[in-house]
Amino acid sequence: MEGGDFVPHSRDLAFIGIGLRSNMEAVTCLMDNDWLGYRRVAVVRDEYDTSQDRMHLDCVFGLLSETCCVCYEQMLGDDSPKKRLVDEYSMISGTRAYEKTREGVEFGSYLADNGINVITIPHEAQLEYACNILNLGESRIVSVHPAMARKIVSSPHFSGDVQVIDFSPITSMYGAVHCASQVVRRRCVA
Repeated sequence: MEGGDFVPHSRDLAFIGIGLRSNMEAVTCLMDNDWLGYRRVAVVRDEYDTSQDRMHLDCVFGLLSETCCVCYEQMLGDDSPKKRLVDEYSMISGTRAYEKTREGVEFGSYLADNGINVITIPHEAQLEYACNILNLGESRIVSVHPAMARKIVSSPHFSGDVQVIDFSPITSMYGAVHCASQVVRRRCVA
């Protein structure tokens, strides 16, 4: 499993991508050993795309808050040839074990079911790491893509602060701000 495939949502939920770089065996190991600490784990399966340009979940998806995200527009929808499907695992009450509670849910539908509004990112911006944001908590975001940062702050679904930094030496080598860090938990407002 690689870090770019782990995106924590809240104390209740974490997203983990599997496909080109990470696999289900790694996710199972994390769940079986109770190394995650989340009540629900959304395993986002990349079975149709598996492109180096979208090698990790953070290349196509980034959480701005518990109710808002950026997402690669071409992977949304049941008819998309680049779609992602979600299997949800939930901790069994009174135990530290997980069981599969949902299977094969289209990613956009899963986000909507969880009250997460989507700001779509077009293809060219996705290739420039517009989805690869760093969420510092309390809707404080670091972005490497100025145009998409403006789109985020103008969205009625986002209320927060976005700082844009020049990360071009890293983005030229297949990576951006989320890739260069690893957020395990964010500070949550009580």
